[in-house]
Amino acid sequence: MPSDNDQKTKTAIFAIFSILAIFLAVSCKECPTEPEDVPISISAEYTEASMIWLKVAIPDSGIVKSFKLKRDTTIVAEAAFTGKDTIIADKSVEPNKTYTYEAQYIRNGKVLDTSDPIKFTTLNTTSSNFSWEVFYFGDPNFSNYFMDVSIIDENNIWVVGEFKVMETDSAGNSIRCYYNAVHWDGNEWELKSLYPLNNFFAARGIKVFTENDIWITSNGTINHYNGEEVKRLWSIGDYTKGGVANIWGTSSSDIYFAGYKGTIVYYDGFTFTKMSSGTLIDLVDIDGNEERVFVTGYNIVGDLYGQSLALEYSDEQWNTIFTSNKVNGNLENGDFGRFKSVKVLDNAAVFNTAAAAMIKYYYKDRMIDFTPKKATILDARDAVVKIEGNGINDIVFITVGGEVVHFNGKNYQLCYDYEAQNPYSIMIYGGDCKGDVVCAVGDIPGQGVVIIGRR
Repeated sequence: MPSDNDQKTKTAIFAIFSILAIFLAVSCKECPTEPEDVPISISAEYTEASMIWLKVAIPDSGIVKSFKLKRDTTIVAEAAFTGKDTIIADKSVEPNKTYTYEAQYIRNGKVLDTSDPIKFTTLNTTSSNFSWEVFYFGDPNFSNYFMDVSIIDENNIWVVGEFKVMETDSAGNSIRCYYNAVHWDGNEWELKSLYPLNNFFAARGIKVFTENDIWITSNGTINHYNGEEVKRLWSIGDYTKGGVANIWGTSSSDIYFAGYKGTIVYYDGFTFTKMSSGTLIDLVDIDGNEERVFVTGYNIVGDLYGQSLALEYSDEQWNTIFTSNKVNGNLENGDFGRFKSVKVLDNAAVFNTAAAAMIKYYYKDRMIDFTPKKATILDARDAVVKIEGNGINDIVFITVGGEVVHFNGKNYQLCYDYEAQNPYSIMIYGGDCKGDVVCAVGDIPGQGVVIIGRR
C-alpha cells in the first residue's frame, strides 16, 4: 500500500508534466512550423525597358522566409520577407531582351522549392529623333500668349490662350480682333474665338474629346464648345476663393478641373461638384486613368510659399501622397522638392520635381522609384513645366525655356532648344504629346508661340 509521501510525489510529478505540456502547447503556437512542400512562385508586376519588378510569393505561415532570385544564370537577389509576397526590382536588364527567371525557397540552407522558370521580355527603347517647326501668332504691339494645348492627332491640334490681330472691317477700318484659340488641321492654322457671345475671356486650359466636345477653362470658369457655340457652365463666383485651370477626364461625363487655392471640380455629365482637396495650395497639373487621378501643386507667393504636394484620388477621396516644404528639396532627407507635373503611364504616376528628374509611383503596390535630377541632363536645363508621354519608355519633359528632353526608356536626350536656335527669350506654359507629335506653347515678347515636333 503506497505511503502518503509516494502519493504526494506522484501528484507533484503529474503537475510538473501538466505544466510542461501546457508550456509546449503554447510554445508551438508562438513558433509556427511549416511543411516541407511549400510552393514558391514569381511574376512580373511591371516590365520596363531597363528594369523589371518581380513579385516573389510564398504562402504566409507567419515565419521569415528566405529566397534566391535568379536571372538566367545570375543570382540577382538573396533576401527574406514575412507575409505572403515581396517585390524585387532588377535594374540590370537591357531593352528589348528576353530573360528567364526562377526563384528558390531556402530554409536552413536547404532548397524547399523552386519556382517554374518564367520568361519576360523588356520593352524596347523609343526614338528621340524629331523634326521641329515654330509658329507665331498675334500683333507684336500687344500682349499675346498661349497657355495650353490638346493634341488629337498630328492633323488635329487645339491651342488656347489670348492673342490680338489687327484686321480690316467691311468699311475699310482697321480694328483689333481678339482670339483665344487656334486650330491646326494638318495644312493650316485657323484662328478661333471660343467664348460666349460678347463675353471674351483669355483661355487657360483645354481638353478636346472630339471637335464637337471641347472643354475650356478661364481661371474661374468652365466652358463647353459643341462645335457651334460656347456655353459657360460653371463659375467660381468669388475669384478670391480659387479657380480652375487644368483639365483631365475620360469623357464629358467623367471630367476633373483643378486650379487655384486647392480648387478641384468634378462633372459627371449632370452636376458640377466642388470637391474637398484638403489644401489651399495652387494646383498646377492633373492626369489620371480609369483607376486613379493625380494632381500636383505648389505656391510661389503668399503664406504658402515654398509648399508643394501631390494628391491621389481613390476610394472617393483625395489623399496627400507627397509633400515638400523646400523649393529645391533634399533627397537625402526624402524631400523631392517642388512637384511640378504628373503623367499617368503604364500603371504608374510619373512625377517631375525640383530634385527628381522622374519619380515613378506604382500606385497599386504603393512603391516608388526615382532618378535624381543631378543624374540626368535635366540638371543643366531650365525648369520643367510639363511632363507628357505615351508610355513608361516614351516620355517628354518640356521646360519653361523652350527645351524638350526625351526619355526613351533608358537614356535622356535633348531633342530641341528654342533659345539656342532663335534670338528671342521664350516662356513655355503648357504642352502635350500624343503618338509621334509633341507640342509646346507659350510666348516670346509680343507674340504667342507654338512649337511642334514630329517623329
